Amino acid sequence: MHRKRLALSLGLCLLAGASLWVLWVSVETWLPVSYIPYYLPCPEIFNMKLQYKGQKPFQPVAQSQYPQPKLLLEHSPTELLTLTPWLAPIVSEGTFNPELLQHIYQPLNLTIGVTVFAVGKYTCFVQHFLESAEKFFMRGYRVYYYIFTHDPAAIPRVSLGPGRLLSIIPIQGNSHWEEISVRRMETISRHIARRAHREVDYLFCLDVDMVFRNPWGPETLGDLVAAIHPGYYAVPRQQFPYERRPLSTAFVADSEGDFYYGGAVFGGQVARVYEFTRGCHMAILADKANGIMAAWQEESHLNRRFISHKPSKVLSPEYLWDDRKPQPPSLKLIRLSTLDKDTSWLRS
Repeated sequence: MHRKRLALSLGLCLLAGASLWVLWVSVETWLPVSYIPYYLPCPEIFNMKLQYKGQKPFQPVAQSQYPQPKLLLEHSPTELLTLTPWLAPIVSEGTFNPELLQHIYQPLNLTIGVTVFAVGKYTCFVQHFLESAEKFFMRGYRVYYYIFTHDPAAIPRVSLGPGRLLSIIPIQGNSHWEEISVRRMETISRHIARRAHREVDYLFCLDVDMVFRNPWGPETLGDLVAAIHPGYYAVPRQQFPYERRPLSTAFVADSEGDFYYGGAVFGGQVARVYEFTRGCHMAILADKANGIMAAWQEESHLNRRFISHKPSKVLSPEYLWDDRKPQPPSLKLIRLSTLDKDTSWLRS
């Protein structure tokens, strides 16, 4: 009788354990991973730094699995969308808590990299860019500036704060600005492979003819980050200047597209930025072999790739504004803006 009771008890324990295991696997499988980027500022950093087990990284879903986004402006000129159809957050003032994010990210001991290209007359923007970045960009974090230039002697010496470093990286100059533009993706991907992957956790690729006007912090960190172009955040998708010639690898059909992203701001985890820039570079090479240049050079290829490889975080136009435009009521502040300048003189 004792043995029968013992055997029955063991059997019940095994049955209960098996039931709990099945329940756990079912719940883990059922939980919608797509929600995670919305509720956490950057879920992949927890996988990388804190080694949370069992959490799947964000995976972009296929184009056909969600509807096309509406205008970034939702119901009125003062309301911005806060979420993409694939459930990536659209970051703008009021959608995050800066103090909470500081408590989350500060202990992770991150290093953030920044690439800018100062070629030709664009060297005149370096000082203003760096001074404003020292005031507003990722304050309290280690930052590594990478300045690519054909003329290292023209780069001014700017006083940097603690934990902030600058490297001047010589590159070959080009006589045509279009050639400079299409070579940027190649240069960034090679730099990451050679060096940056050992030095930074995240990398932002920015234009040098810009200035920071308000704090830019860890709310922008993500697996793969895009910024909505300030000229197309309030217009229908049919008006986006995608490459429409099927011969180009940057071709976007009328039925495709999400937002129109600016080429002046993109970034993410350094490994993902490497994959992204290398993919764009290979597409540019394919176009070159076919004797075609995309309508907006690298920006056209950037938009094509973001359609196929969805960003896990999208920055609103407050992170990529244009000083030639008045600030609309929908943007509470401007964090980074392109300077008003004589483009024809700069490119001559």
